[in-house]
Amino acid sequence: MSGSGPGRAVKGKETRTASHDNKDQRPADRHDLRNLRFPDVLTLLGVFSGIMAILYAIDGEPAIASIMIIVAIIFDGLDGAVARRMGVSDEFGVRLDSINDLISFGFAPAVLLYTIYYDTARGPSYVIFQDGANWENGMNGLTVLVATLMILLAAVRLARYMSSGTELGWFEGMPTTASAYGVAVLVSVQLHLEELGEGAAVNHFAGDMVLLGALGLAVLMLSSIPYPKLRRESAIIALTGLSVTLFCFALLLAGSDGYIYPFYAGCGLFLVYLAGGPLMAKKGPLLA
Repeated sequence: MSGSGPGRAVKGKETRTASHDNKDQRPADRHDLRNLRFPDVLTLLGVFSGIMAILYAIDGEPAIASIMIIVAIIFDGLDGAVARRMGVSDEFGVRLDSINDLISFGFAPAVLLYTIYYDTARGPSYVIFQDGANWENGMNGLTVLVATLMILLAAVRLARYMSSGTELGWFEGMPTTASAYGVAVLVSVQLHLEELGEGAAVNHFAGDMVLLGALGLAVLMLSSIPYPKLRRESAIIALTGLSVTLFCFALLLAGSDGYIYPFYAGCGLFLVYLAGGPLMAKKGPLLA
């Protein structure tokens, strides 16, 4: 849900008169399941998708986990577009959206990276601080570092946004959704190359590049580099992405390798956004 406007008071039940007990009084801005609006439901579906991504990653299903992260991104785009269309953006929706961002675009990609690249056979990650430690242990240390920073920097970025009180025509720094999307597509492509049997050296190098790339994305979240926003057509883009993602998910469940090719295309689009985003942002919000 978008935080583009000021907080809007939520209509609730009127507070009772002073003659009633305090325990019976209900604040006018109180939210519960009966007060949820359609954009809030979409946000909660995004939270659910992020949680499922974490669970699938823990269960050793990184491909499905990556798809669930993308589904969460789509719901994040839909809830903001629907909220603006309905004119119901308020403080509750903004805070709920921030919780979704931290779970789906902070914790989920971090857990995905950790479950793939942390290998207990290499030894504990703290060994990298001992004399004679090799890069095998360093890989574990790098995995822990990247996974931790993905969560911490996402949290700091969201806190910065919540406390800024200003709405720019672009993102200041890499948005958490784009960072999570980058992790999802890079991991999926790297795992597909591994399935193709490109060789241990190639797979190891690709894994290193994914971790270093994720580290760069985490740092970019707190940078001042501008990235464009998708506004006017965001609902159309989200629905198209949802259709493609569901198709990929169906192919994956059917045991077909065809699910991966949209990820290759998505990887290319992400690299264009990564490199060209600052240039486009200087010209104003994309599609705004």
